[in-house]
Amino acid sequence: DTGVDAEIALGEVEGSLGYIVGKKIGLPDGTSIAFRLTGPIVRDLNIAVDGKAARVDHLPHPDVEIFAESTTFIQLACGRIDPQQAIDSGAIRWNGDAELGERAARNLRFTM
Repeated sequence: DTGVDAEIALGEVEGSLGYIVGKKIGLPDGTSIAFRLTGPIVRDLNIAVDGKAARVDHLPHPDVEIFAESTTFIQLACGRIDPQQAIDSGAIRWNGDAELGERAARNLRFTM
């Protein structure tokens, strides 16, 4: 959950967030999403779609914010846990656009 191994795993997901948000989640052009990782690795990951989904340093008003522990986020992105169970347990939750939030929670999985 912490240390070099966790940082490497999160780095792999971070590097693929443009693809995940643009292709897997299908966030529409002109929208944005902020992933708020609450620990053990605390990090904000911001993606805006302007023709193409890309990481940005800051989003003053994202359309949706996703909240999860870093371990849950990594497990969802790597397809290691069932999104429905994470949603039901509150391990992943969202604010803002409800439809985009649910779509994001269900479609983080990608193949490296």
